[in-house]
This record gives sequence, C-alpha cells and structure tokens, in this order.
Amino acid sequence: MDITGLITNNYSVLIMTGILVWYIFTDNSFDRYTLLLFKLSVVGMILLFVADALNLFYESQTVLYTSRYFEGIFYYGVRGLMPYFVFTIARFRTEKERTAGRFLWLLPAIVNILLCISSYWTHLIWWFDDANGFHRGILNIVPFAVAGFYLMALIFRSIIMMGSNKSESALLFIIFFINVLSTVLETVFQWRMLIVKSTTISIFVYYLFLYTQTYNRDALTNVYNRRRFYLDAKSLQHGYFSVVSMDMNGLKQINDTWGHHAGDKALIACCSCMRKALPSRAKLYRIGGDEFVVLAPKMTKKQIGPAIQTMQENLSQAGYTVACGIAEYQPGDDFEKVLTHSDQRMYQAKAMMKARESLETAKRTERYSDSLRVTAGRMVK
Repeated sequence: MDITGLITNNYSVLIMTGILVWYIFTDNSFDRYTLLLFKLSVVGMILLFVADALNLFYESQTVLYTSRYFEGIFYYGVRGLMPYFVFTIARFRTEKERTAGRFLWLLPAIVNILLCISSYWTHLIWWFDDANGFHRGILNIVPFAVAGFYLMALIFRSIIMMGSNKSESALLFIIFFINVLSTVLETVFQWRMLIVKSTTISIFVYYLFLYTQTYNRDALTNVYNRRRFYLDAKSLQHGYFSVVSMDMNGLKQINDTWGHHAGDKALIACCSCMRKALPSRAKLYRIGGDEFVVLAPKMTKKQIGPAIQTMQENLSQAGYTVACGIAEYQPGDDFEKVLTHSDQRMYQAKAMMKARESLETAKRTERYSDSLRVTAGRMVK
C-alpha cells in the first residue's frame, strides 16, 4: 500500500485525530489529570498509526532494517497502553482513587513495554531473520493479553457503573466490544489497521461523551446539576420514586469566618459523604448554593430512609449537618407538589435542628453561669 492509499483508507481516522487534538489542547472542561490521559491517548494513537504505516513499508522490503525493531516496540508496546488510558479515565475519578491505584494498574503495561524493548536481544515477543522475515517469540501473546486484561477491567467497570450511570456503562461496553472484535479480525484474518481505527473512534467518542456530561454536572462538586435534575425527574415519572430535599447547615458561617475557599471544601466534603451513603440507583443533585436533592428510582420513603440515616452519621463524623425532607412520587402525581412537600419537611427539620441547637447553647450558657456563681460564692467565703 503506497502513501496515497494509506491516507485514503485512513482519512476519517486522521480527521478524528486532528479534531481531538484541537479539542484537547484548547479545552479546559476536565481536570488536568483527565486531560493528560487524553493527551497521552492521542500521542499513542499517532504512534500506533505511524507504527502500522512503517510496518507496511518494512514488510515490502527484502532486507532487514535495524529501525524495524523500534517500529515493533511501538507496534506492540503501545497497544497495551491504549485500553489502559480508557480504563483509567473511567476508573479513577477522584484524587484519592488515583493516588491509591493508578500506578498498580499501570504495571502490566510497563512489563509489556520492557519485554518489547528486550526483544531486540531476547526475541521473547518477536524477532526478524536476515531476510527480513517476521517470527513470533514464545511470549508473543503478552501484548494482546495485556490489552485484553485492560479491556476486561473496562467491562467490569462498565458493570459496576450500570446502576449509577447507565449511559456511560453502555458506552464502555460498546468500546470493549469493538476493540475486542478489531483485535480478533486483525490477528486472525490479517485485516490491517483495524486496531488503530477502533482505538481512535473509541477515544474520540468517549471524549465527546464526557464533554457533553460537563453540561450535566456541577463544576465544583461534580454531582449532577439543576438542569439534569429536572430532566431526570421528568424521565422517571412513569414509575414511583422518592425525593429527598437537603440543605447544608452552617455554610454561610463557614464562608464568613474562613472564606469561600473553606466553604467550597465543605461542600465537596459533604457531597463525598452523601454519595458514599446513597445506593447506586439514587442520584445526587446540587440545585443551589447549599441545596441538594436526591432522586431514588423505585424506592419508597421507607427504603431510602436507612441510607439517609447513614448519610447523616457520615456527615456528623465529618463535622457537618444537613437537614433532610423526604416525599414519595407515584405515577400521576404532580411532581412539583411532591418536591414542595419534601422541601417543606426539610425546612421543618432545619427549624427543629436550629431550635435544638439553641436549646443546647442556652443549657451550656446556664451551666457556665452556675459555675461562675459557685466560684464567686467560694471566693466571698
């Protein structure tokens, strides 16, 4: 295949890569870590394309070029990294998760790259004879096994996300399927450059999917926003679900005392406590400054109650309190009225919490006054 045929057969892939490069290097919708992974993915896509193109050239030659070993390192070494990038973007969403697990997950890809590099001397993965003939080494399966390992991890991640994010879960399953199919077709039937094409399409589509998700997420806490709340509430009205209105206590005091940065940290910490306690099917939304709502599909007030209690306990341990009100929607109900009922119950709970806090403050003041009187009496005697 000449250079013209190569470009013609891969024109759409090259266009996608160019668009993705422009988006990634000009957009700031994601955190730096996610953008870095996408940038590395693009570099990997380019290396895979160049390696495939060079492989086609070297196969047409009758003499062995030493540089073909470098092409082989990219050809087999980068393959294991591409599914790793997609899996890592899907798996590690918080700084805590990234710190704890990302390097451990990278080990198989590193081992694969080291084996590919060593093949120049050991012939473990592949080797070439003097007539430029290609031969598979005894560990030639390793690059494909590593890629398969990350793809299997991706499908397990897809299953885990099914309860909380069906759209992303379905997309990850599709990415898994087309990459496995491309690997099989290219390996068994020698259909060239399918892996490059499927990888490029996967990363391109996944980037666009996550980009559209930024319009549904709160920029600070990364929970769903007000826009997504009303869209989801409308889609759920064919069945029953519970609505939990929540209002964080003391945010204004935190902002006034320690500044808005401290208030932001408090909101993020509260959201973390909430998400840990909520069942996978329930979704958390930030609809105002310190106001949150939970939609729990196919769950009654009685069923969501224990999760709310656990959430309150988690918040208390972290030093925060949230007033909650629960209402239940049944098909045919007016959703706005149901939401109003949950808001009213939340305000009632908030008033009771304030009254309880005032009573406790008054008791502490009274005990302190009694202590002062006792001390003063002893001093007089």
